[in-house]
Amino acid sequence: MPRALLFVALVFLACGDDLEGQGTLLLSWSFLDGRSCADSGVEQIMVREQGEADALMQSFCSSGHGNKQVKLTLEAGEHMLEIQGVSAQTTALYSGRLTVQIEVGVETSGSVPMAFVGGR
Repeated sequence: MPRALLFVALVFLACGDDLEGQGTLLLSWSFLDGRSCADSGVEQIMVREQGEADALMQSFCSSGHGNKQVKLTLEAGEHMLEIQGVSAQTTALYSGRLTVQIEVGVETSGSVPMAFVGGR
């Protein structure tokens, strides 16, 4: 086997499976005022690590009053998440936070009630 190919194979083996060291969060949300997505003006739900600019996930808001659930794959450890319901103009209308402990290979559930922040 040529050295370059052997090196690539060793690096691949050392990195392991992409899911190694990760777990799953089943995240649901609701609005504290009982509104639906359509009633509230929320177009998308954005999830970020607290203090980070880049979103971990964006999802269209569900049309009903019930919780919608999305699946996030996260590194094992404690995560402080900020969840926002944003308008079509990307203005934050609702916001909530969740601190969750993720364990390797484990599916964890979390639900976030979001309060109206009115574009602040």
